[in-house]
Amino acid sequence: MKSFHPDDKKRSVNDFFSKKVFSPQSSSTLNNTTSAQSRATRIPLKPNVQGRPTGPINRAATRSTNNQKLAPKNPALKIVDWVVKLSIYLTAFLLPLFFLLNVPSVFGISKQLLLSVIIGVGFLAWVGQMAWRNEIRFRNNFILIPVVVWLGIYALSTIFSAYREQSLWGYFGGEGEAFVTLLFFVAGFLLIFNNIQGKKESFLLAFTLLIGGAVASILGLMSIYGFSGFYFVITVGSVYAFSFYAAALFLLAQGMFLSKTSGFVRAASFIFSILFAYVLVVINLKLTYLGLIICLIVLLGITIARGRVEQNRGKILPMVFLVIFALLTLLKVPIIKTNLQGEPVLAQGASFSIALKSIKQKPLLGFGPANYDHAYKLGRPINKGVEYWIDNYSTGASYFLTLVSTTGILGALAFLFLVGSGTVYFFREVVRTIATRHENRTDGGYIFLGVGLTWFFLTLVLFFYPANITLLMLWWFSLALFLVLSSFNSDEAAKEFVTNSATPKSSLVLSFVFVLAIIGLVAAIYLQSQKFVAAIKFNQALTMQISDSNKLEELAGKIEQAIQIDPNRDVYYRNMSNVLFAIANQRVVEKGQDLSADDSAFVSNMIIGAKQAVDQARLLDLTNADNQVATAQVYEGVLLTMDDADQKAIEFYQNALKYDPFNAVLYQRLANIYLTMADVEIAKNQASGAGEGKPQLSEEANKNLALAKEQAEKALSIKPDFSPARFLIVGIYERRGEIAQAIEEEKRNKQIFFNDPLIPFRLGLIYYRDKDMSEAKKEFESALVLDNNYSNARYFLGLILDEEGSRQGAIEQFKKIAELNPDNEEVKKIITNLESGRKALDGLQQSANMEQPIRSQNEKELDEEQPSVSDESTSQDQLMINPDFERQQIPEEATPSQEQLEGNVSTESSEEDSEENNN
Repeated sequence: MKSFHPDDKKRSVNDFFSKKVFSPQSSSTLNNTTSAQSRATRIPLKPNVQGRPTGPINRAATRSTNNQKLAPKNPALKIVDWVVKLSIYLTAFLLPLFFLLNVPSVFGISKQLLLSVIIGVGFLAWVGQMAWRNEIRFRNNFILIPVVVWLGIYALSTIFSAYREQSLWGYFGGEGEAFVTLLFFVAGFLLIFNNIQGKKESFLLAFTLLIGGAVASILGLMSIYGFSGFYFVITVGSVYAFSFYAAALFLLAQGMFLSKTSGFVRAASFIFSILFAYVLVVINLKLTYLGLIICLIVLLGITIARGRVEQNRGKILPMVFLVIFALLTLLKVPIIKTNLQGEPVLAQGASFSIALKSIKQKPLLGFGPANYDHAYKLGRPINKGVEYWIDNYSTGASYFLTLVSTTGILGALAFLFLVGSGTVYFFREVVRTIATRHENRTDGGYIFLGVGLTWFFLTLVLFFYPANITLLMLWWFSLALFLVLSSFNSDEAAKEFVTNSATPKSSLVLSFVFVLAIIGLVAAIYLQSQKFVAAIKFNQALTMQISDSNKLEELAGKIEQAIQIDPNRDVYYRNMSNVLFAIANQRVVEKGQDLSADDSAFVSNMIIGAKQAVDQARLLDLTNADNQVATAQVYEGVLLTMDDADQKAIEFYQNALKYDPFNAVLYQRLANIYLTMADVEIAKNQASGAGEGKPQLSEEANKNLALAKEQAEKALSIKPDFSPARFLIVGIYERRGEIAQAIEEEKRNKQIFFNDPLIPFRLGLIYYRDKDMSEAKKEFESALVLDNNYSNARYFLGLILDEEGSRQGAIEQFKKIAELNPDNEEVKKIITNLESGRKALDGLQQSANMEQPIRSQNEKELDEEQPSVSDESTSQDQLMINPDFERQQIPEEATPSQEQLEGNVSTESSEEDSEENNN
């Protein structure tokens, strides 16, 4: 039945969005129905303190209305009502566009802040309006039940999260998964559902979404085409998210175009449809086309079914687009060629496998919202591709599969309950729309379908893609708007839940509820702002990493400011530890190994501060393997100068493996520590004068070499072509004096890494040390075939040619090295020796680092392109500052004792308590 509002008497209400004018017949029907309902529901009323009639005193009532909202007579309430609606429209327009460049998460935390502030203000105004009237009043709909259930389960999962703070606020780049974000989405949903009145306001909200999306699309297209300046960037987020967002708004524009609105709105909707379709063609994502084809088939099916009720020539437009998208799905070559790169999204199968493992480990409530990286590390696939063993994904392949891991069975069921309820409601309304000839369904029916299909399309997306804040905003807003529009198209009167009070006792209870809601929202907005300011400080530190990495103490100061403002992000403490250790190393570089007492105290304090920082990170999130690794790295920095540092480093790497058991890098790190311990024992043996000829290794050295080999083999079981582990095994054979095995292993490496010049160079070194100059020469020449500018291969080839008496060949090799390394004095001396008829190394001592005696510029660049082991072990979603410093051996007098490190922050009992809580 067509709704009636006080403003409906004014012709200006529908001038912009509707051409419909009430017929006498429809008006009469409406008045008769209204009168009948009034007679049926008439009860004794008593005025409240504001003079407004109320229902039964001190009792909650659910009553039917005709979508009529009592217009506030108080001017202040009118202003409040305006603020509420403005907050809705501003969010719909600004959130897809808004971003700030001075934070680590450009499209995450900035949008979260905007959502919190604008929706928070609107919700506070709405709550304040009800408090002024001394009542709680909201529309009643079954969908509210799954919404509340979903929010409640999400809250419980947050409370029992592996890292509660991260579940509450999200991580950098994952703010869309945070509980606070969901809380304000639900608040926005309630604002729309309860405050958007009449078709004019509904159409205005839909049109606002289209305008914001159109501006975002233009900015995104400019970015794709390489325009610089202004803010030409994909403000929606990623390229795939841009595609899905444009597709959803395309469906909304189609609904607006087919509706009986003004000519201007229809023309604008047509232009929007073309713009969004062009975005889809540029991005050319097949999954988007498939989803659109499904929704357009539904839309066309409804237009055909309604053909007997109305004639709408505009329906040819969705037919044309349906054919276009079907053809684009079949085309293998895109129509518009761009340089867009695909996103690193986890495969559906791998994500499903991780979800099943997560259910076994955390069945009911999962690991907590925004903690998918915990689930991933415990269940990452092995031997399935390089991206799984090295990358740490912070979301699953889809929003739903991410929820299964982070909110458990209860969260997944609650989400399905909400989605299922909305889907049933949507198709029920579709059937009613098709079945009825009522003019109210004809007028505005297509905008109702356009909004519903927008929500339905995004629902499909949530099962195939990890959504961000912008997509989730459109999902929640379209669901709320769909419910509002369906109430206009319903023959049944909408229902409201109303509770009010006139007695002091119940009034006090009601006031307490209002005050509690207001305090909670104000606190959330304040804390959100606080975290945003801390993120700005941290981002300044990240920027210094690029612009001026030498100001380490200033860098530490920026991170310290972030920690003081927001002391609950473990990533801040890990970075602080890294920077403090860099400061200690810088002092050793500046002063040398002979430090003064003050310098030694300074270095020692920096190392203690680094350990304190990682201790605090572990207290915040014990189950994060990155925090355990960061602690182990502190002990690695003093491995040779602090008693039992090796055992502590091993202990924390083993702790990291509890939470990341399929990470090849961690096993490699353990192998390196055992190898270092073995080298220390071998050095002691050589210093005592033992070990002439074939190495005679001590029992301790042999034990450590065996443990190193065991850890390296575990790394290879995860990643068979993990080069650091394969190289380490060769080194173990060499230390044992098992040259034949070392050569055989290196030959296998040569087959695996056949394009890498490092492998034949390493094999040549083994032959060179074994005095097999003929084979060594062949391998060095093989390395030069792969890289003609490989200075180290030329260095040893030149020495071999000199030994063979080919002095001119040797001179040619070293002159080429001199061209690549013009500042190397050793090479200049070698050339002088050779040209004077002397041996190449006369008066020189061969570089102690035989593997890398010379570092040409091209080799440095090659090394910089390859990821280091420390980089590989860090989560991709966690921003790490890596100051440019040369790691030094900390002098013994500057090394703090283990008691000093352990005595500053006692973490053992806290860790045990934390682990018990997590279990």
